[in-house]
Amino acid sequence: MTTVDTTPTLDLADHLAIRQLVERYFLAVDAADGAAVAGMFTEDGLLGFTRSNPSSGPTGERRGRAAIEEQTNWLGGVYRETGHICASQVLYPGDDPVRGRVRCVAHHIKDDDGPATTRTVFLEYDDVYVKEDDGQWRFASRNLIIGCTVTHPVEVVG
Repeated sequence: MTTVDTTPTLDLADHLAIRQLVERYFLAVDAADGAAVAGMFTEDGLLGFTRSNPSSGPTGERRGRAAIEEQTNWLGGVYRETGHICASQVLYPGDDPVRGRVRCVAHHIKDDDGPATTRTVFLEYDDVYVKEDDGQWRFASRNLIIGCTVTHPVEVVG
């Protein structure tokens, strides 16, 4: 007997659109553009924060575009600059809504209280993506999982 896989799939255009959403998110975070980041979420979208080791610190969440915008703008005020590098993305298109996992290395540069340092953070995101009525893919939720961090001096050029 032959079985047929009836798992829904995404076409290439949807794969690329979701990848662009992820890449635009990192660029907007690095630009501290809270409005742009917020616009990448559904109206009631959720941005969550957890640690891979729950005993190592607090967790939290921001729900709705206004709260997500505020969080992004706050981050931009804490660091001189940030740089997020998307290392990998895997989509699970058989799920409804579409789910994904993204790995990222993020650099957070500070120089306000002495020599410049970077806090390098190894992150994973558990994402839920939805295609809204306007045809745009957005995050319904994005849970940021902080793996480990390392802080070391850097030379700020320019």
